[in-house]
Amino acid sequence: MSSYDYYPIQGIKVEPGEELPLRLEIDDWWNSEKLEHQWQKSLFVRALQILQDTDPTKRLSYFQIAGIHGMPYKEWDQPDPKDHGMYCAHSTVLFPTWHRPYLLLLEQRLHEIMVRDVIKGQFKNHVDLHDELEQAADIWRLPYWDWAALKGDDEVKALDVPTALKEDRVEILRTRDTVESVPNPLWKFRMPKGKPMKDYGVIPIEYENEAPKPPDIFYFQECVATTKYPETAVFNPEEKQDKTVKHDVQRWYQISKHLRDPTTKIVKNRKTNEADTLRDTVYRLFTYDGLKDFRTFATSRYHAEQRAEDYISLEHVHNNLHNWIGGGGHMSHVPVSSFDPIFWLHHNNIDRLFAIWQALNENSWFEPLKENPEEPDNINGPETDLIPFHPVQPSKSSELFYNSNMCRYTTKLGYAYPETKPGLTRKETLAMVEKLYASLQTFVQQPPPEISEVSLKQDDFTGLRDYVVNVNYERFALSGTPFTVHIFVGEVPLTLPYNYAPGSTQVGNVYNFVAPPTNTIRQGCENCAQQQAAGVKVCGQVVLTNALIERVRNGTYHEYSSTPGDDFHYLRSMKASDVLPFLKANLHWRVTKITGNLVDRESLPGLKVSVAVGRADFFPEDASKPVKYYGYEVAYDVTDTRESIGGVAPGDGTYA
Repeated sequence: MSSYDYYPIQGIKVEPGEELPLRLEIDDWWNSEKLEHQWQKSLFVRALQILQDTDPTKRLSYFQIAGIHGMPYKEWDQPDPKDHGMYCAHSTVLFPTWHRPYLLLLEQRLHEIMVRDVIKGQFKNHVDLHDELEQAADIWRLPYWDWAALKGDDEVKALDVPTALKEDRVEILRTRDTVESVPNPLWKFRMPKGKPMKDYGVIPIEYENEAPKPPDIFYFQECVATTKYPETAVFNPEEKQDKTVKHDVQRWYQISKHLRDPTTKIVKNRKTNEADTLRDTVYRLFTYDGLKDFRTFATSRYHAEQRAEDYISLEHVHNNLHNWIGGGGHMSHVPVSSFDPIFWLHHNNIDRLFAIWQALNENSWFEPLKENPEEPDNINGPETDLIPFHPVQPSKSSELFYNSNMCRYTTKLGYAYPETKPGLTRKETLAMVEKLYASLQTFVQQPPPEISEVSLKQDDFTGLRDYVVNVNYERFALSGTPFTVHIFVGEVPLTLPYNYAPGSTQVGNVYNFVAPPTNTIRQGCENCAQQQAAGVKVCGQVVLTNALIERVRNGTYHEYSSTPGDDFHYLRSMKASDVLPFLKANLHWRVTKITGNLVDRESLPGLKVSVAVGRADFFPEDASKPVKYYGYEVAYDVTDTRESIGGVAPGDGTYA
């Protein structure tokens, strides 16, 4: 090897005997009045701005660090960088471990800038503050955004965007007693000197259409800043005003609308259902028995032996958030998602959920590799290289990359999370999970008075029915075009886009976070190409129980085309004898592309939609005891007459 100096990623050093610093939830940290946190905020904002302003040709610039995830399709941390496909770990068992050193890289780089460029640069004349600032920097860790945690006061709580992402300027400490207003680098990433991304190798993303229709093109190469929820996804030459992704629109309030589903608002008189889908889905990551297996938990990749309750995964939750956050902007597209600063807060929460799962399942890890892999993911094991991340400076004879074993424990990387800090017992961690996410558990413990009128109130809370919709499909069914499978209970809206407006019948969705495996200019994604060739399928799950309880409790009327004698306009109870015929009449699904256009379900290869019914045991007498889910069976009667559009039927191979 050459004398090239690689960049070792080792995290922020923790001296022996020192308390392990925690990565904190961004609202708790950003809004804290604690002086130490206020100094950290000042250091972080200044350091991130310096990093974003760094020359994009530099290896340790924000542009190049973000570019590891996708564009500009160049090797990173190599002496002579060549064209290279994405360092892609999506839809593989390496998904959570590959992103761990990636986050560590950004955290380490920001700390270096805090010490070298901020404390010794911007604060060089404030020598009296140096010890205080250095101590604050050394115990700072990258914050996360817990998008599944309720925010707000006791009167009204809801899922929401952090304060730090709602303001384009922010006040930070200049001295202990004075502040200054500066641009907020979390608001967006703006290219240094306002140059377009094409100057540094970003190219258009082209999503294929069926011939003779031309591809849908997203002009990210023209962007000078990142965008959330652009008004128009694809440029239309006939439009008088271009409102596409190339303009730095930051419509963060649209994120809040999508996070809140149809039913997440909580008020004291409990007129709406507290049991929202996102919180409940995250909760099930830690309570489904099948997700104690690392592979099933880690990746959305579908395996024929998967049970009906195992369609949820960490990656599935991650995928949906990318779409809800991006809204067709940068975060919705794999090759450019990491340019948006919100990417790092989102993925840090994914790493946190991974760490919590590890604390609850400490003996679960990779399965032994198969000798003759018939499927691409079988070649990935705990010692597979996590390229391009180096843990140490390689020797002259070999180049050492991280592997999953090296980054298995966050404590060895210099950080933990509030739920995983050293000394906590498994029971204590689980109690924290219960408090944050057990929305259905809370609902059952404290049912509203009117619930007795609709056969939901009872003394025995074991064996209650639980309903889910499972979705699986070929990841490259549309040649790498991202698409969303929307699930409705009730009449499907006549107009697009489908969203969570008041009164919406949409109860959830599954987003296919994917990218074209090849492009016409450079090498594409090798992992993607392998998956496309193998016809890899992925899966996700929408929990229906919350939405069904809401319909029973409110006596919601549903429009549908009924046959004489049938009356499934109302859901009478949560009993299977009532729910399944009701779903047969009222459950629907549609598919839309990232452009917002509707997809013909009959032309979508491999799409399978099914309903499964299980049991849930709740424990009102012990709020710290997790819900037990079990005994799921596929309810073929709900979907078997709709095979032509993806409905699952007995014997079609969806379930082993």
